[in-house]
Amino acid sequence: TIGFEIFPFSFEEYLKSREIKINLNSSKSLSFIKNALEGYIIDGGFAETIGQEGYISRKILSDYLELIVFKDIAERHNISNTALLKHLNKYCFTNISTLLSFTKLYNEFKSQGFKLSKDTIFNYMAYLEDAYALFTVPIFRNSIKEEQRNPKKIYAVDNGFKKIYDYAIGDDKSKLYENIVFLHLRRQTKEIYYFKQNHEVDFYAKPDGKAVLVNVSYEMRDEKTRDREINGLVEAMEYFGMSEATIVTRDEDGIVEAADKKIFITPLYKYLLM
Repeated sequence: TIGFEIFPFSFEEYLKSREIKINLNSSKSLSFIKNALEGYIIDGGFAETIGQEGYISRKILSDYLELIVFKDIAERHNISNTALLKHLNKYCFTNISTLLSFTKLYNEFKSQGFKLSKDTIFNYMAYLEDAYALFTVPIFRNSIKEEQRNPKKIYAVDNGFKKIYDYAIGDDKSKLYENIVFLHLRRQTKEIYYFKQNHEVDFYAKPDGKAVLVNVSYEMRDEKTRDREINGLVEAMEYFGMSEATIVTRDEDGIVEAADKKIFITPLYKYLLM
């Protein structure tokens, strides 16, 4: 057999499905693209949800998750504690693009009255990954033991799953942006890490065998935020011996030169369509 990974629509595929022309040099086309991006960030890229009203879209995605939980996971792995599995689902999809400590999660669930072991958390997360509902990204280290000692970051296969549980999604667009960038990289490679020394860098990945460093920041108007994003990438570029990196933002476009290195600041729509 030959296996192929099929993801929900990329942003380019999403635009084509809505018959929006992709021309980054046309102000009219850009207006349609930017407007479509707002919908894509919140609603995701599952084909059946495109063009549907909010309630119907949420219902379709909710049914998808029910199928994943009960058919792909609970029945397949003979899980009786579906309440815990559902609770883990909710926790993960409301906390996409964040660090996940299995020990902390175990203690939190135990304090809520769930009967479980640490192995249960590990197994359920593995099942969710196996079902392509979630992905975990390790820290980059030179040894597997070091990777395992550190928390992993969690991402969802589609941004739309977040809105099933979390109605306040407008408060944290940066996490949704980061999840979109992860999916963009994941379509190209499985070799994705986050990097951390003094500062954290969202992604160190190798699409097509070429190393890239990417930070995601919804806005960088605040000077401290700007410095943190730039300094983190400079630190990572020095560590990996790289000369270029990227910061993905909402609408800023430009180049920053720091310590003889180039950082390309790119709007999300442009990054996804390049």
